[in-house]
Amino acid sequence: MQYHPVHFSIVVVDIAKFGTRDDRFQLLLRSGLTAVLKQAFEESGIDWDELAIEDRGDGKCLLIPASVSKVRLLDPLISRLAVALRQHNQFTSEQGQIRLRMSVHAGEVHRDRDGWSGTDLNFAFRLVGSEALYEVLAAVPEAELVVIVSEAIHNAVVRHGYGAVDPASFHQIEVRRKEVSAEAWVHVPGILAPLARLELDSGGSGPPAITVRGNVNGDVVGRDKHVGGPW
Repeated sequence: MQYHPVHFSIVVVDIAKFGTRDDRFQLLLRSGLTAVLKQAFEESGIDWDELAIEDRGDGKCLLIPASVSKVRLLDPLISRLAVALRQHNQFTSEQGQIRLRMSVHAGEVHRDRDGWSGTDLNFAFRLVGSEALYEVLAAVPEAELVVIVSEAIHNAVVRHGYGAVDPASFHQIEVRRKEVSAEAWVHVPGILAPLARLELDSGGSGPPAITVRGNVNGDVVGRDKHVGGPW
């Protein structure tokens, strides 16, 4: 049988610190993740039943048909998801809190008897699992959602400023993970938007440092945050 690739938008989400919770709370987190995602997609006008969804244990991979504008995956999906996460976390214990990493990409995906595969799909997973994104989440403990978009998504959508998408709130970073070495763009809803630049510096003998330079709530900042430990 011959398999041909089909173009999809790709969203991958991953729950931070999932493995540190016991089995009961992992079940709660999985249920909560499905609920907040479904709410956010439906409120963004994207039919949940039209998505191809693969469960990843501590996250999900969602393939969105090419007929859905990629703009919707940034506006209003990101803001809707941030609100849904905040609502969930307001009414659950510390162990039930969900902090989410999310990647957005698009490309050709293959379907065979066992599931989905393809270079573009692998790339979306490398983005969400990149050390850079872990470091951003660790450096901004008040964040419930961090988003990383590929250069392709940035060039096609972000830089044009469609809808409420603010190009200035996306900050370029370098992703190095396994076979991937690429530029990507990170966004933290409501927190990093005022920053002019976010740089990752992995040099030195200590843990990786995040150097943030820019303007936060009107104050000029230039600080190094050293972060360590699993996320």
